[in-house]
Amino acid sequence: MIQAVVSGQSGGYAIASGDALVVSYFDPERSHTVRFGAPLFSGVLDAEWIQLESESDVRKEALLRYNVYLGWRLTLLLFDEDEDEDDRISIAQDLDKIISSEDVRALVEARLFSKPLPQGVDWPNFEHLNCEFVRSLLAEWRSLQDAIRIVRDAFDSVDQGHFSPDAPYDEFESIAVRRGCFSTLVRAITSEEKRNIAILSLFTTLADVPGSRKVVTAWTKDFKQKANGRTLEPEREDADLDGYQGLDGWASHQAFQNVRRQQKAIVERLQEGNIEGAKRFTSELVQSQLGNSQDTEFVAKSLCKLSQEAKALELWDVQLEWANWAAQLRPSDPWTHGQEADALINVGRLLEAQAALDRAAAAGDRLYAATGRARILRETGQLKESRAAYLRAFEEHSSEPDAVHALVGAAAVAREMGDLQVSLREFNTTLNKYPGESFVLVSKAATLIELGEWREAIKALDAAREISPGDVAISLQRASVYKLGGQLDYAIREYSRMVTRHPYYPQAHYGLIDTYRTMERFVDASTALKAALDRFPKNGMLIALGADIQRESGRPQDALRSLEALIARGSSYHDSRIVGALGRLYRAASRNADALALVDRAVAENPKNMWLKLDRADLLMRLGSVAEALKAFDELLLDQPKSVRALNAKASLLGAVGRLSHALEVLPNAKQPQTQDEWRSFILKGILLTRQGKGKDALIHLNIQPGSIPFAKERRLFSNAVALAELSVGRTDAAAAISQDKQGELANVIYFHTLAATRSPKAQRAYREMSGLTESLVVLKDEIARQYRVIDGGPQYSKQWLFEMEQNALMLEAA
Repeated sequence: MIQAVVSGQSGGYAIASGDALVVSYFDPERSHTVRFGAPLFSGVLDAEWIQLESESDVRKEALLRYNVYLGWRLTLLLFDEDEDEDDRISIAQDLDKIISSEDVRALVEARLFSKPLPQGVDWPNFEHLNCEFVRSLLAEWRSLQDAIRIVRDAFDSVDQGHFSPDAPYDEFESIAVRRGCFSTLVRAITSEEKRNIAILSLFTTLADVPGSRKVVTAWTKDFKQKANGRTLEPEREDADLDGYQGLDGWASHQAFQNVRRQQKAIVERLQEGNIEGAKRFTSELVQSQLGNSQDTEFVAKSLCKLSQEAKALELWDVQLEWANWAAQLRPSDPWTHGQEADALINVGRLLEAQAALDRAAAAGDRLYAATGRARILRETGQLKESRAAYLRAFEEHSSEPDAVHALVGAAAVAREMGDLQVSLREFNTTLNKYPGESFVLVSKAATLIELGEWREAIKALDAAREISPGDVAISLQRASVYKLGGQLDYAIREYSRMVTRHPYYPQAHYGLIDTYRTMERFVDASTALKAALDRFPKNGMLIALGADIQRESGRPQDALRSLEALIARGSSYHDSRIVGALGRLYRAASRNADALALVDRAVAENPKNMWLKLDRADLLMRLGSVAEALKAFDELLLDQPKSVRALNAKASLLGAVGRLSHALEVLPNAKQPQTQDEWRSFILKGILLTRQGKGKDALIHLNIQPGSIPFAKERRLFSNAVALAELSVGRTDAAAAISQDKQGELANVIYFHTLAATRSPKAQRAYREMSGLTESLVVLKDEIARQYRVIDGGPQYSKQWLFEMEQNALMLEAA
């Protein structure tokens, strides 16, 4: 037996020989020998150690893998828009030869059937060519796309905790693909027979992979053969089918299926941005349905359903057009008037929405009308009144099953008001009344995320997934939880997956962009933001995020001009996200008084909003109103005693005014930090110890590798906290080695300080190039330059004053 490494991607293999590896490629000129430990097959993802009888066997295995990789790549090239028709024909002919081997074709399918193609892709047609294997492969792959998507989603929904550290997600996925587990499961769930046998085969196929039993159990739990032999879970067949009961048997079923197919085609065109095509198909659908039945109820239902699909894509005008059409066709149906009101609210025509809700109530749906009126109050920023209206709607209609939506609305408004403990309490009460509703658990998880209780949020989402395993909202919230907990690469992968598969959910775009921002991958964030705003140009969440990205990437003035222009055009101050972003821009421009006036007005309108109150207390602190700021923090902590962010801010203020022992008492204990706020607690403790004159204790506390902190901003705060501690004990070289620079931030000043303290020749240039600093940081910069004779003029303050001001400034930044 011989040991070897094979890689289809590289087109080669390597055989162990003594203390070296003999590397052989199918291109002989590239073959060579390397010692163990040297780079091998650089950049490939599929290299694997194997053990076979002879080099001939190894070569056969490597050639098989190479052909499989080539077949997979050629198949994908058939869909490449940059290839012209002649190139595609050549590719198809080459591919046909490669997959004429049954072994190669089976393994190519194993890769292709592990991930679906994006919806709406144009499938190439080679019926005119003598490429029977390619035609067969493409036809089967196309027919199985829905099953592939279901199997893929089920795998991606497996809890990350099920994967063993010895076979994490990426490695497990690679093995499962290579061994054909995805294709086995895809074919099994489309068959009425042998599904459980196929699932059992996965346990055997993956038996040698650590953690496989847990993963396979979770992956396949929804695919087990039911007693009645059902295959794929069907889409919920609602009352639309009733419109065809006048037809006989198969004819009614066929008519219903035709409607469903037409609806799906319309949605696909909406998702592609082909609005005119979607409208044309809708007109044809209406005429078709009226031809089958003169009862307008079923046509109206189709229009209402399509109206909601347009809403999900934030195509408000299309939503309104189809909802209006439904209401005109069926004026006696409260549901059509409710849909019309929903669309009118989305386009901001609130008086007309009120009238539509009145029509819905008159037609019989008083609960929907009541919650709709509560929503209008919510949209206009009257959160207190909105919450009261939701609670009143529940009291008046508590016997109706849909009254759960009134309770969820009230709890969600409490969250928007910043009254997070009340929101959580009400979600728990709602779950006691309606234990089987997954959307309540998802909404509860959103509140838990706001509270920073990400472990509890995961529990709520796991419970929701047990009820609704395919719910996209659950996947979105899970990604948000992992982002909160610092698992940023996982969050990027999850959000990217959802943006690809569900591009019409703005939350998926927001999550991806904000994770890039958190990692300070600003180019990626800006690219993703542009794509999102092209699809959702009026989304306040994305607009505010765009302003934050511009500010953090060094363009605060551009962001400020854009937001002020937006507000001047009539955008509402009631959107707390835009208010928060504008306040941060004012603060960056040293316009703290303007920021405070803005936030004061927002707080007056939303007196329970925790985030606005926190912004207000923070601004009072920066303006030097210590007593007012402390009072504001104490009032906030009465409502939210566990808010890590508020506790950090209060400790920072106490430290800045010299009440260091009290500050350490207030500071949360973050022994194993994971969230951004927990990392800031950890860093603040180090700064407070330095501020106490205990630089060595601070260094002992901060004795971790910066790379263990997943968040870019917090990593920089940590490094500069260590740098200040090193400076405080006279270790200037160590301070210079760890400090991190960033233009326009305090980091820029601390980095300059370490250069000046070590008498580095770079200090002069660093001083000249500093820009974008606030007024207080300019004072610190100039004093450092005088202290270390980088510029002319004697010091105006003592070194003790300088160190304390820097430490105070870093505490405020870490708050």
